[in-house]
Amino acid sequence: MTIAILCDSLTGNTLKLAKCIYDECGENDVKFYRDYSSDFMNADLLFIGSYTKNMEPSEKIKKVYKTITDKKIFIFGTCGYSSSEEYYSEILQNTTSYVPGSNEIVDYFFCQGKMPYINKVTYEAKLKKDPKNKDLIYMIKNFDRALKHPDYSDLIDLQVKVKMLLNKLKNTEGVKK
Repeated sequence: MTIAILCDSLTGNTLKLAKCIYDECGENDVKFYRDYSSDFMNADLLFIGSYTKNMEPSEKIKKVYKTITDKKIFIFGTCGYSSSEEYYSEILQNTTSYVPGSNEIVDYFFCQGKMPYINKVTYEAKLKKDPKNKDLIYMIKNFDRALKHPDYSDLIDLQVKVKMLLNKLKNTEGVKK
């Protein structure tokens, strides 16, 4: 089985996850892509990652999803605004809406990632106008928490997911690892 990894990363968060996946797939025939290539579609298993904006993958990745047919896909990404499973499930639902039904989503992984600094500046400016706004206070605290992600724990969680998937596929289809 061949594996392809494609990611779109603005701040390096999603790229960090993609490199972790690449390392975990080590013994397999795996290729890493930063930009779409028709060769990408030749792989049997696709790992596709994106930063999220407004709970959606990047425009670049949306376009890629729409072109894929009959593939196994592992979706991954980073998002800054929350770290809850409920939030990740909503992002997954939004993301899969771009994936044609002939594909199989084999698993997914999302974690928090640092956001551009302008976000904090914007929150702080709004908070000056409305100092008791609990949502803004939460957003600033969340921004500061997100600066540390993806962290070691996030990467270990991703490694475990990828290892479990590869073992499962190995037992059903003969993938190495």
